[in-house]
Amino acid sequence: RVVCVDVPPQARENVSAYLGQFGLLFDTVTSAEQAIEQLKAAEEPYKLVLMDYIMRGGLDGVEGTIQFKQGLPLSDIPTVIVVTAHGHAEYADA
Repeated sequence: RVVCVDVPPQARENVSAYLGQFGLLFDTVTSAEQAIEQLKAAEEPYKLVLMDYIMRGGLDGVEGTIQFKQGLPLSDIPTVIVVTAHGHAEYADA
């Protein structure tokens, strides 16, 4: 299972289509705070988090990662890939 956090819509669709080819379940949330709740509430642990580095309001990708890692059992901590198109607006919806 994969959760995608605050990644632009077009990029999210591309990632979803790509991961779907491997049979991975893909969920999306719009903030680090929502990701923390989703990760804690999951009956089956997520294996991967794609987290945008810069998010408007609330926690950024690094702060969100630190917080959810502190709140999960060690066996449930997923791999985190922090992504960004900051400074490259032409790639934000690519």
